[in-house]
Order: sequence, then C-alpha cells, then structure tokens
Amino acid sequence: MTSRELARLLDHTSKDFDRWTAADQMAIDQMLLQDAGVRRRPTLRFYVWSKPTLSLGYFQQAAWADAYLQSQMATADVALVRRSTGGGAILHDRELTYSLTWPNGVGGHSQTTGARDDLYRAIHDAVIRGLMEFEVRVFAYRDTSLKAVTRSKSAEATEDAFLCFQRRSPDDLICNGYKVLGSAQRRGRGALLQHGSLLLSTSTFAPALPGIAELTSRSIAMNDLVDVLTAQIGDALGLEFEPAALSPEDQAIADEIVRDRFGNEQWWRRR
Repeated sequence: MTSRELARLLDHTSKDFDRWTAADQMAIDQMLLQDAGVRRRPTLRFYVWSKPTLSLGYFQQAAWADAYLQSQMATADVALVRRSTGGGAILHDRELTYSLTWPNGVGGHSQTTGARDDLYRAIHDAVIRGLMEFEVRVFAYRDTSLKAVTRSKSAEATEDAFLCFQRRSPDDLICNGYKVLGSAQRRGRGALLQHGSLLLSTSTFAPALPGIAELTSRSIAMNDLVDVLTAQIGDALGLEFEPAALSPEDQAIADEIVRDRFGNEQWWRRR
C-alpha cells in the first residue's frame, strides 16, 4: 500500500461554529493559506456559517451587493464579507463550505495553471463520488451533453451574473440542471487556497437557487457528508487526514487578519 502524506482536517461544522463571524471564516482560510506556505502542510477544512452571509467576489462592486439585498428585503438579516477569491457573489446559508490549502509542490503539484486545474477538478470529482454514496447524482458542467439542459432549466444563468450559482464554468457541479457546487482559487506565497460551497438547500434570501434537498428530495446529515467527502478527497489527493483544532497561534493570526482586512469596512467597500 502506498504511503500517504499527512494533512490536517478541521471540522468547523458543529462544535462552536457559531462563534465565528463571516469575517472570521474568511480570515481563517487566509491564515491557513499562509500556514501552508510556511509549514508545508495541507489542510482540509469544512465549515458552516453562523448567519446567512453574502460574500462578494474579490473584484465585485459593493454597490451590487447593496442592490441585491434591497431586492430581497434582506439588508438587516444578512452579513456581508468580501472574499479573497474572485467569481460571483455567494449567499452562504444552507450549505457546506470547504477549503483546501495546498503547499506548492506537494504531491507533484505546482502552481502552474495546469496543475491548479488538476487540483480543482480532482476535488470536484471527489465530491461527485462522495454524493453518489448518498444516491445523489451530480455531473461536471464540462459534460457538453448537459449544457442544453442546464440552460433550459436555469434561464438566468450567464457568465457575468451577480450570484455565483447563476454562472457556469466547465468544472461546476450540476444536479438536475442546476449548479450545486462552485469553487475558486487564490495563490499565496508558496501555497494555494481552494474553497467552495456545496448548496444543500434553498435559502430564503436566494429563492431562485434550489439545493440538493429540493432537486433530489434527499436530506444528508452534515456529519455523514463531512466524513464521506474527507475520505474521497483523501483518496483523490493521496492524503491521510488527521483531525485537528486551531491552535492559539492560529487564532491570533486569524484575528489580526480580521482587523486588517475582512472585518475592515474599507476592505468591504474597496470597490
């Protein structure tokens, strides 16, 4: 049996998950990216959000978020944050969010475009296999036979739509014509961050976007989903995950990043 590289697993989906704000969640991912470049250790993290949150892509205009929330009558009920990754806005609510921080060169992967694409695809393919264990069938949008179906069922989908789940890229995962998983990447010094959202159910703040529960009539227990996806991602990347917790040092670095960036109004309004 081939030996696997050890990696950290952070499960922030249950215990104390509600103590972190939206800014905290983004800062933890950024801290893990920095850690991966220095300590050369991959980390897989799963988390949920303490309240419904609209995250803007790095290049999106803050005014677009204001307009969207006003249209949904949700200005007082939804938290706001700007991601360090690009892409469309995401209404984080009834979903599972993951992040993977990957040191440059681990497992033969560099940060060249091809290698980054391979990593992106490997994780999405692992999610496909994982969801099959719950009898949920999803496919990558790159399967050209699905494109006509997804366009007919999701007429609002465009490449520049405000919401990420109304956009389509080749490796997005599609369930019964609708996007249920999208991811984004950011390069750091010596490492790569990839994070994404798996839409489990419809949010009242994004009613046009059905999740797996609505599309398949299946409700998946969060702990079971985390266990299965951890195993599938480990198999795909040749990693052996060890459950871990944030150290006091980790939390202190994340808190500093919140103050300087994600919790800073100027960062939010930077565009």
